[in-house]
Amino acid sequence: MSEDKKKLRAKLRKTLKEKHEELKKNDEEISSKLKNLISNIKIQKSLQGPIIGGFAPHFEEPHWYRSFEENDKIALVHMNEDLSMSYHPIKLKDLLSQKHSLVLLDEVRETTIGPDIILVPGLGFNKKLERIGRGKGYFDRFLEKFEGISIGIFYECQLCDELFVEATDQKLNYIVTEKNVYH
Repeated sequence: MSEDKKKLRAKLRKTLKEKHEELKKNDEEISSKLKNLISNIKIQKSLQGPIIGGFAPHFEEPHWYRSFEENDKIALVHMNEDLSMSYHPIKLKDLLSQKHSLVLLDEVRETTIGPDIILVPGLGFNKKLERIGRGKGYFDRFLEKFEGISIGIFYECQLCDELFVEATDQKLNYIVTEKNVYH
């Protein structure tokens, strides 16, 4: 990883931490835009709707699940020790046990499922649908083989001119912020 990319990650983390309280006010708008986008994808995909592969947001990341309903098919990602990822079906009510966090119950990990759409976190993105992730490459490795739709979840302030993209970094199909849906 380049030194420029390390510096950019540190800068983005600092910005998110400093603006956290202000940014959290945008979570409903991001979730609403995401839900609308997925609804449009559902029409093209099937009448039953896709399985949505979500992630547990870090404290400073958008809480994407706020507009979702109990009948939405959601699977939550689990980061495995071998640096691979797996998705596990969950019920929305099981996730909302704490005010601002998602909790993956141990017994849920017993069943693995393949999502049709995955939601991808990150520290920054650009209008070319590239992203800079948290730093361990989990999502890039998964996206390399994933044949479904990938949607990045960000705040607009995470838009970057330069990301220092490397060969292993994977592009997304969409990026949703509180202000835009990039495609």
